[in-house]
Amino acid sequence: MLETDVALAATSPRVPSKVLERKLLWEGGVVKITIPAKAKEGFVENPEGDICFLQFAESVDGGLINIFLHTSEPETYRGNRITAAIEVWQKSFEDGRAFLFIDLHPVADDVTITHKLQITFGRPGVWSNNLVVFKTPLPQKGAVILSPLSAVATSPKLEAKPLPAIEGADESTGVTLALASGASATEAKVVYPRDPQLKRLLGEGWEIEKEDDQTVNLFKMKYGKRREITHQRAKKK
Repeated sequence: MLETDVALAATSPRVPSKVLERKLLWEGGVVKITIPAKAKEGFVENPEGDICFLQFAESVDGGLINIFLHTSEPETYRGNRITAAIEVWQKSFEDGRAFLFIDLHPVADDVTITHKLQITFGRPGVWSNNLVVFKTPLPQKGAVILSPLSAVATSPKLEAKPLPAIEGADESTGVTLALASGASATEAKVVYPRDPQLKRLLGEGWEIEKEDDQTVNLFKMKYGKRREITHQRAKKK
């Protein structure tokens, strides 16, 4: 059963702890999912633009797995079954705790469904090699399972890139920066060895639209939507 009161996670003590990283474990799938009518609306302030979302959760043994639907139009999706691109993330805290969470991005209804999403209450037993399985970090006991529906299904990423914590964000959420897709660029003609942040953005699929001595304007198309950011160049030493 879907849990809508995500603030009552028993294994998430309300003790402030710094978020060390948000790590993308897997992306590339499209699923069908029902958004609860009572999903919680929220947002995180971000210099690149506020991140708006609907938040709900599913139970696992010992806690919850939070699910975030990235949208600025919550009433469009509440109570509806939708098509969404899915990303599986892990958030790690300074005190040693770690949790799985899921990001969803709405896509057009005619986009091909590639996976079936299942969240198990306890540890899964033996599973076939074609399943994508992520076990929850202890002490929680559960798993996120993605079952491919066709030959176009993708595999989990072998290496995920650590993401910076969102300063001032609510630690009970796993909301990620819109620019943190973890996607690999298909082509990168320019490398900036003295600007590791820009190099990382190019490696995540962002493309340069225009630039000057101080700033670089980048864009990326994802799930049919154009995203834009402005990067401040690293100062020369």
